[in-house]
Order: sequence, then C-alpha cells, then structure tokens
Amino acid sequence: SQTNPKCTSQKCSACGYTVKENRNGSNFVCVKCSYSDDADANASLNIAFTSGLLAGRHVISKPFRKT
Repeated sequence: SQTNPKCTSQKCSACGYTVKENRNGSNFVCVKCSYSDDADANASLNIAFTSGLLAGRHVISKPFRKT
C-alpha cells in the first residue's frame, strides 16, 4: 500500500507534532520539541513509519539540535 505524502514534511518524525511552521524551505525544525533535520529526510522517516517499513525495528534518532 502507498502512504499519502501530504503533510509528511510538516510532521515531526520525533514527536509527531504537525504544523506548517515546522518547515521552512529545505529545513525542518519542530516548533514543539525543537527536533531539526533536512525537510525531505524528515518526510522520508514519516513515510517509512506510516507505511510499516520500520515496523518492529528500533530506530536510533539523531540528537535534537537547536537552531
């Protein structure tokens, strides 16, 4: 099955908070938890989580970066 990519680049892959302000061009910074990443990389993680590609796997997240 396919995952709808809508808002995946606005949803934080660390805490799940979704808001338009999380994304600024190619940069992603969560306004709730301060997680930051490349916007496309963050979206890819959300798609992988939603589609079950990472089901049953332990994902080591990058440390939070304040920008």
